[in-house]
Amino acid sequence: MVRGEHHDMLRSVDYALESGINYFDTARMYGDGLSEVHTGAVLRELQAKDALIGTKVRLSVDEFDDIERTIERQIDNSLRRLGRDSVDIVYTHNSIGLDRNPQDGRLSLDDLERVVGVFRNAVESGKIRYWGLNGLGDTEAIHSAVERFSPSAIHTCYNMLNPTSSYPTPSGFPFQDYGRLMKKSAELGVGTVAIRVLAAGALSGTSARHPIAAQSVAPIATGQTLEEDVARTGAFDFLVVDGFADSLVEAAIRFAISDQTPDSLREKTVLDAGCGGGRVSRVMGQHCRRLIGLDYTIAVDRARAHTRDLSQCEFIQGDVLHPPLATEAFDFVWSHGVLHHTSDTHAGMRALSDVLKPGGVLQIVLFLKAWAPLRVTDAAIRAIISLLPFAATEKSMLRGKTASSSCFMTSGFLSLLSTRARPR
Repeated sequence: MVRGEHHDMLRSVDYALESGINYFDTARMYGDGLSEVHTGAVLRELQAKDALIGTKVRLSVDEFDDIERTIERQIDNSLRRLGRDSVDIVYTHNSIGLDRNPQDGRLSLDDLERVVGVFRNAVESGKIRYWGLNGLGDTEAIHSAVERFSPSAIHTCYNMLNPTSSYPTPSGFPFQDYGRLMKKSAELGVGTVAIRVLAAGALSGTSARHPIAAQSVAPIATGQTLEEDVARTGAFDFLVVDGFADSLVEAAIRFAISDQTPDSLREKTVLDAGCGGGRVSRVMGQHCRRLIGLDYTIAVDRARAHTRDLSQCEFIQGDVLHPPLATEAFDFVWSHGVLHHTSDTHAGMRALSDVLKPGGVLQIVLFLKAWAPLRVTDAAIRAIISLLPFAATEKSMLRGKTASSSCFMTSGFLSLLSTRARPR
């Protein structure tokens, strides 16, 4: 939203809105204010009145002695550039340290106290709805800031190269340990926003940059150079080679959004809705107290065989729209690439929500609609397959050879929705 042409910005944001994205992040630092100007203008042109916008404030080295007036002025200037009377959330853009360091742009906790005071006044005056913090800097200071100030949300670096904001740190880990900041924030009722999900582009598997992208990006909490990070991504090639994802980018995004660690499944009752042959069931089943796999096809027999050494795994043949399961029975419900194949996707979501315990987690993977000719081909093949004997169809499906399945996979990954489906 800085160097692109206006028509490209308009098309991209319109596509994002149509795909269900409703939050847009910007900052005065991006293009010296141009990102805010363009974001506000494009959303107005598209009449996206329900879109949410977040921006950021940042103290430069000569502004540390005038914190309150600087932050007030920056909020007002951001609103003018966005063309709005208020903004949904404002974050700090400085890092956090145990001691202030203006040269490095690092705020102490006492500095943050003054910033937060301005934020709270801005909430009362209606200029902003919520405020948050930048979770970069010294790990101890970041954790202290979350405890002391209780922001609405905090940005945290989180990706497959450095997952320590959510995962326990393995022995010999070479990068900064964020001490499971996401877990601590959740316990305190603070939202977390993952940044550097693609590790500045390294998790695309290449160091090549798009012509309108920043041509030089310093890594955060990973290697010394982008090239070093790209080299490390080779460890994840199996995710694409073995068919877990169509690309490394898809895998990286799905990893960041799902945020389910083995620890999070312990002592949990899990439903794998549309389990197929049980590949994912086996992975989750090794970490949970009990797993039920549900599938409409006799693939459940293969899933049962695939997990025969895991006594906690059981499988049922049934309809995901009308699951033969008790209500409020599961702590975690997972469904990957299934519900959009049913006659009523929303009904499937409601059905899965019904079997979820209050406070449980529902995660659903959906895909974009395929290119129109592929949708026609897919429908035709499905019509033909539906006329085949059930056993023949199942034999083909178990081999993964149905043309409808192949056509569908070309349509691409849309989103992984991770939400608290039922109130506590």
